[in-house]
Amino acid sequence: MAEYAILYLLLCNAIKQLGVAFTPALALAAIASLLYALSDEFHQRFVAGRTGSLRDVGIDSAGIIIMGLIIVISQSKRMSREGTPVS
Repeated sequence: MAEYAILYLLLCNAIKQLGVAFTPALALAAIASLLYALSDEFHQRFVAGRTGSLRDVGIDSAGIIIMGLIIVISQSKRMSREGTPVS
């Protein structure tokens, strides 16, 4: 879960650095992180001694959601202090 939370945070920052607005950057990073979680579980089906599981994708998604909430809350606190709207 923690790895996917960090992946999501890093992807959000990278996408925002490309000039993408806050909300679309959150969505794009979430989609990319989820697709990576799905591809990782698919890949594990072909590795000896490992199994792919949708349950694991759910756990990874929980990390993405939790980090998304942390980002949104911290951004809205920052914007309320600065008096600028979140875009």
